[in-house]
Amino acid sequence: MSDNIRHIHTAPTAKAHQRAQQQQEREDAARFEARAQAIAAILKERGATVITCTREEWTPTRRLGRRAGEIINRRVRTKAVETGIAVWDTERETNPLHQRLDERRAMRIMAAYYKENPLSFGANPDRPDPDDDAPGNR
Repeated sequence: MSDNIRHIHTAPTAKAHQRAQQQQEREDAARFEARAQAIAAILKERGATVITCTREEWTPTRRLGRRAGEIINRRVRTKAVETGIAVWDTERETNPLHQRLDERRAMRIMAAYYKENPLSFGANPDRPDPDDDAPGNR
């Protein structure tokens, strides 16, 4: 009689289920690592990013941000914001090269914004005023 008794975890269906579960866990880990690599590249280039997620995803998203910091070997902070989780490099401003790069990037962004937006700090003389063609101005 003892020959017919065996543990449930040794049954072929249980083994197949366990293999499928392990495969799914490996795929999830690979997907997590790929996302962390992408976020690490953004952190390395820009120093900060916001990862869009729902409230239920805040904890795994924070873990993702911290893993991205480990990849670039920097300390990062995470904070919940309206649209998701903000992740930023806390040591970036201590590096003079990164300070200059960030200042230049900010100046380029501001210059492009002021050039395209006629409502900010005076109108752009190269662009026509959109109110000139308004029906009430004829």
